[in-house]
Amino acid sequence: MAAGAVDEPAMVVARSGTRAMDALGCVPTNGHGINFSASCLGHGGRFGGTAQISYVAFILETSVNDREALDSVMADAVSAVQANEPGTTHFEWNISDDGATMITHERFADTDAALAHVGGFGPFAERFMAAVAINKMTVYGSPSDELKEAIAGFSPTFMSEIGGFVR
Repeated sequence: MAAGAVDEPAMVVARSGTRAMDALGCVPTNGHGINFSASCLGHGGRFGGTAQISYVAFILETSVNDREALDSVMADAVSAVQANEPGTTHFEWNISDDGATMITHERFADTDAALAHVGGFGPFAERFMAAVAINKMTVYGSPSDELKEAIAGFSPTFMSEIGGFVR
């Protein structure tokens, strides 16, 4: 095989630096750090491929009703998600300076991981819903129809990626 030739059928050529690819666990296959194996294709083709996006992300915007209750449910939920949901890659809770608004940023490796997260929300749902009022839910990435149905009660807005990159 010629130097630099691709010996796997599903390869992607990176347009960004290899640090990003390394952080995602992508392994160069040609020794030059530009061709990556199919395991990188799940990152949406933003690295030069044309594969479909596989991640799912939720942004949940809320008004805080009870800060003490919010802090309690947050501590329990963060601990449980970190221990039991390996497919949840980001689970961040952010509060405004005045304490009136709380936003969560949740990102999942794929739609199955998001479904597992939604399925695991039960033990926290009542406490969470008492602590905040949900104003808006925005979903990014590639949610399956099953996931869309599971979160329909939140009346989410679905956003589709049209360009960009990840470093």
